[in-house]
Amino acid sequence: VCRGLIKNGERQDEESVGGRRRTEALRHLCKMNPSQALRVRGMVVEECHLPGLGVALTLDHTKNEASDDGVSDLVCFVSGLLLGTNAKVRTWFGTFIRNGQQRKRDNISSVLWQMRRQLLLELMGILPTVRSTHIVEEADVDMEPNVSVYSGLKEEHVVKASALLRLYCALMGIAGLKPTDEEAEQLLQLMTSRPPATPAGVRFVSLSFCMLLAFSTLVSTPEQEQLMVMWLSWMIKEEAYFESISGVSASFGEMLLLVAMYFHSNQLSAIIDLVCSTLGMKIVIKPSSLSRMKTIFTQEIFTEQVVTAHAVRVPVTGNLSANITGFLPIHCIYQLLKSRSFTKHKVSIKDWIYRQLCETTTPLHPQLLPLIDVYINSILTPASKSNPEATNQPVTEQEILNVFQGLSGGENTRLAQRYSITTQLLVLYYVLSYEEALLANTKILGMCE
Repeated sequence: VCRGLIKNGERQDEESVGGRRRTEALRHLCKMNPSQALRVRGMVVEECHLPGLGVALTLDHTKNEASDDGVSDLVCFVSGLLLGTNAKVRTWFGTFIRNGQQRKRDNISSVLWQMRRQLLLELMGILPTVRSTHIVEEADVDMEPNVSVYSGLKEEHVVKASALLRLYCALMGIAGLKPTDEEAEQLLQLMTSRPPATPAGVRFVSLSFCMLLAFSTLVSTPEQEQLMVMWLSWMIKEEAYFESISGVSASFGEMLLLVAMYFHSNQLSAIIDLVCSTLGMKIVIKPSSLSRMKTIFTQEIFTEQVVTAHAVRVPVTGNLSANITGFLPIHCIYQLLKSRSFTKHKVSIKDWIYRQLCETTTPLHPQLLPLIDVYINSILTPASKSNPEATNQPVTEQEILNVFQGLSGGENTRLAQRYSITTQLLVLYYVLSYEEALLANTKILGMCE
């Protein structure tokens, strides 16, 4: 009976009286035999008919299941529809969301309204409600006293919080959901909460940060902007601690630096690609929507001096080769070396470059030789005539010798040789290029002295 009703049902059940009656009948049948409810829901998705019924059955099931700290069935079901591989299902459910919003918003009887209410209640259920006084102290003196500031997110809620953030991203970015003021406010409070230093906490912070970039309209008032700036400042401050405690090397610090570099060089499309890959979904983000974030980043949070100081703390890429594509820390360092930021702000970059040269393999990454060339130039050529001391430190003689240890022959050669042939060739290239540049610059250096 249920299969027949679904197979002959409407693609969008909330659009007509008949569709709503059909959904109501099936909902009552499932209440009579709850064990079949999830099977009926499976038929709904299989046929791409009656999306309201699928959500209604999930809501009924959510009410019956014991409340725990895990990800709810509603979040899993809707996320599966929007983030699954089936494009037909995604379009069908996206249409249900879009059509539902066009009708009167206050229609409490609509399934879409009930779904949104339930998701909001779940979100508010995991929000930390303790006001954190030390956060308020960190803010500007003129900050409004009534700004609601949430503090630590409980460890048992972090995975659920990440699942909710991804679901709201999918609802807004894929299904076109326009959040109400209440939804936007509560989402922002969750995104700017502070999780514990665990791998899941690192993931949550990365998702929150990308969501702020993707949906900048969630920040609409000066108070909300202040909350976001404080949270971003906290991210910068806590990045090293999170990395050491959680044991995750690719932490959000690297992402912050990449985004800051992209903003400084105006590569907005690269930021959009980074956001989509981190969220794990392809959503449309207009470059113009990033303009306010760009101003905040480049002028308030990540000035060139902060970027430079932060860059040397970003881990080098392990086993760097041409097989590793995309924007890497080496690109950041190259740009900063080229613009003489390290010498300008008196930040030593020598150790980072040496560590990266030691972490290389074949095939050679195309950015390595330009990096060495621009580094040598920054060692020998002062940043300006007025400041002849403004140069980078060269790699020490001992560091160069260390790379070639074990090449003198003998039975222990294989044991002693720690560095790859790629590293040794790069260091040899550095030594030869350095000597060549030194000879070419002798005249200029003499004039400077």
